[in-house]
Amino acid sequence: MARPEPSACSPHAHRVLLVFPPHTRNTEPPLGLGLIAAFLKSSGIPCRLIDLTTYAGPQLALTAEPIATHRSRRAARHIREAVDVLRTPAGYEERSRYRSSIEFYASALQAASANKPWHLTPSDFIDSRIIDFGPWAAEKAVSIAWETPWIPVYDEVLAGSLDQFLPTLVGISVTYRPQFLPALSLAAWLRRHAPSLPVVWGGPFLDSLPKDTLAWMSAFAGTVIQGPGEQGLARILRIPPPAAGLFRDPCFDDLDHHSYFSPLPVVPLAASRGCVWRRCAFCAESTGQFCADGLDELFARIARLADCHQKCLIHFTDNAIPPATLSALAARGAPAPWYGFVRPTAALADYGLVQALADSGCSMLQLGLETASQGLLDHMRKGVDSTLYPSILANLRRAGIKSYAYLLFGFPGEGEADREETLRFCAEHPADFLNASLFSLPPNAVAARDSRDFDLDLIASPGDRYLRVVDDTRPRLRRWLSGSFLRHPTVRTMATRTPRYFKSSHAPFL
Repeated sequence: MARPEPSACSPHAHRVLLVFPPHTRNTEPPLGLGLIAAFLKSSGIPCRLIDLTTYAGPQLALTAEPIATHRSRRAARHIREAVDVLRTPAGYEERSRYRSSIEFYASALQAASANKPWHLTPSDFIDSRIIDFGPWAAEKAVSIAWETPWIPVYDEVLAGSLDQFLPTLVGISVTYRPQFLPALSLAAWLRRHAPSLPVVWGGPFLDSLPKDTLAWMSAFAGTVIQGPGEQGLARILRIPPPAAGLFRDPCFDDLDHHSYFSPLPVVPLAASRGCVWRRCAFCAESTGQFCADGLDELFARIARLADCHQKCLIHFTDNAIPPATLSALAARGAPAPWYGFVRPTAALADYGLVQALADSGCSMLQLGLETASQGLLDHMRKGVDSTLYPSILANLRRAGIKSYAYLLFGFPGEGEADREETLRFCAEHPADFLNASLFSLPPNAVAARDSRDFDLDLIASPGDRYLRVVDDTRPRLRRWLSGSFLRHPTVRTMATRTPRYFKSSHAPFL
C-alpha cells in the first residue's frame, strides 16, 4: 500500500528531513537538496539536510578489517591519516601524497567488501545480487536491506535525527546510479523504524528508471516526484509553489564543508536547467526544457555564496554553461574561482574570451568533444566543428585553464577510421584530463525515438535504464580502447593524470 501523504494543515505543522543517501563521490554538497532546503525554509517550514555520503564511505573504510594482503594491511595502518589528508589543502599539494591517500581509502573500502556480495569503491557501489533496475530488482534490494553495509550508518546517523528533529516527512534524493540501492535500503530502514512517516522520492536518476519501477517505489515507500522537486513538494505539503521560479541560493547551513573530500569548500550552483542545445542524438536531455537564471540575479547569487563560503570554488553543474553566461563571466569576472561543463563552440576559439574567462577565475573547463570525426559529430547532431578543437585546447592551455575532455566511442555508424582520427587528434592535441566512455542509449534520447534514422536495431531490456543496441562490435571496441587507444603514450599520460575515482571533482585541484 502507498503511504499516506501529509494531511492538509498549517505549514508550521510540517518538519521535513532531507536525506542524500550513500554512496557516491563525497566532494561537495548536493545542489538539488540545497535548493529544496532553501525553498522550504523560505516557506517557513523547518527542515534539516543530511548528506550521508560524507559519513558512510569514510566510516566503512575506518572500521574495515584488513584482508590478508600487504596492500590492505598498509591501508589499515594509514587510513585515518588518509581520510584526514583528503579533507585538507595539504593533501592536494603533492600528487604522490594525494594518490597514496586515495589508494589507502580505496583499499580500505575493498577490505570492507571482502567476501561480500557487493563491491565498493570511493565512487561506486554494485551489488552482484541485483543486476538491473526493474521492479523486481527494487523489491529484491528492499528484501536484502539488512544484508548491506548501510544499515549501521542509518542506525548511527539517522536514528538520532528522527528522535530529535521529529520530522513529519522524509525526502530522499537519488542523483546518481550508485545511490539507488542504498536509497532502497534506507526506505526499508525507515519503514521499520518509522512506519507511519511519509516518504517522498526525488532526484534526476529517477527520470531514467522504468515506469514500473517507479510505480513499485511509490507503492512501497511514498510519492515519487519527477522533474523539479519544489513544485511536487509544494503540492504534497499544501503550500504555495515557489514564486521566484526555479533559481535561488542553495542552503547548506546544516552541512559541514570540512567533512567533504576537498581541499576547500566546493559550492555547486546551476546557471541554467536543461540543455541549451537539446539536439544531440545520444543524450536524454533532448526531451527537457531549457531555462537560464537572469544574469544580474546569477551574479548577485555568486557574490552571496562566495561571501558565505569563504575561499570556496564554485562548481557550475549545468549540462553546459550557457553562452550568455560565459560571456558575462568573461566581462564581469567572478568573486570566487569556478569551473564547469561547456560546449566546444567557436566562442572558445577566441583567445581573448578564453583569457577573460581565466581572469574571471575559471580554473577548469569540461569539454564534450565526443569525437574528432566531423562526419560522426554531424551524425550525432552535436552541432560543433571539430576543426576548432585544436584552437580551443591551445587557448585553454595558454590561458592557464585546465581542460577535461570527454570522448564517446561506439556511437552507431562509427567506423575504424573515425576512431583512428580521434586517436590522432588526442596524440597531437592532448587535454589535461580525459574521460573516454562507451556509448549507451537512454530510452528518451533522439536516437532511440528515431531509431530508423540512425539504422539502429534495438532490444528493450526489461528493467534496465538503457536500450540495448544489437551490435557485435562492442567487444572489439573494448579491446581497441584498452589496447591501441589507451596504450598510446600521449593518451596514457592523459588517462594517468586524471584523478582516479574522483575524476572531474578533484581535477581542478591537481
